[in-house]
Amino acid sequence: MISEYKESKHRVEYAVYKGDGLLVLGSAKECAEALEVQPEYIQWLTTPTAKKRLAKRKSPDKCITAEKFNRFT
Repeated sequence: MISEYKESKHRVEYAVYKGDGLLVLGSAKECAEALEVQPEYIQWLTTPTAKKRLAKRKSPDKCITAEKFNRFT
């Protein structure tokens, strides 16, 4: 299944924000390298669980969030 995914004609991209400011845009691996974290963390940031946890922080506008996009080539 993974090999089928890599051959597909779309690429998943992530936009990582801190507050309203864009930090990095790219694949999970590219974003992870820029932020010095694991790609799984970037993917986790887009889950409903992560969004709920980050919203409960004292300063949710200062935390890092991400959005997931499917880019067709």
